[in-house]
Amino acid sequence: MTNEQLVIRIRAGIDVAENMLKLWQQNQGFIVAIAKRFQGYEDMEDLKQQGYIGLCQAVDGYNPDEGVPFINYAGFWIRQSMQRYIEDCGSVVRIPVDLRSMIGKYKKLTAAFLTQFDRKPTDRECCYYLGISHRRLDQLAKAMAMDDMGSLDVLIGEGEEGSSRQ
Repeated sequence: MTNEQLVIRIRAGIDVAENMLKLWQQNQGFIVAIAKRFQGYEDMEDLKQQGYIGLCQAVDGYNPDEGVPFINYAGFWIRQSMQRYIEDCGSVVRIPVDLRSMIGKYKKLTAAFLTQFDRKPTDRECCYYLGISHRRLDQLAKAMAMDDMGSLDVLIGEGEEGSSRQ
């Protein structure tokens, strides 16, 4: 039975548990492939569980009349579920999504500067290229320091040293 047929049956209330299990089994390889991209951040089993939650969300929102294959539609929800899980649980300290996104942009900018100019960008350059104020850059630096935090149980001086702007 195709994914689309299973989704139609699930949404119609026909053997929901059995059909959901079939949908999970036939898409498990796809979910694992997505989870492998994130395995450095969280445990693989947790990511697969989040993939199942994303699959359930996809079933709820899928419209077969739009002509999009279910697997394409589900891929978005599976990735979204895994990413949200990592953002919510993936570090010792929770960092808001917007700051986490800005950290990624900052790291890309720094990598580009290192590649092209063999140096890190100045604070002024960071503000210019990221389109942020110096105050926001300070918030970003604090968020990166929090993100680098390992464990609250480790005594200061043990483990890896914290880093400032990378």
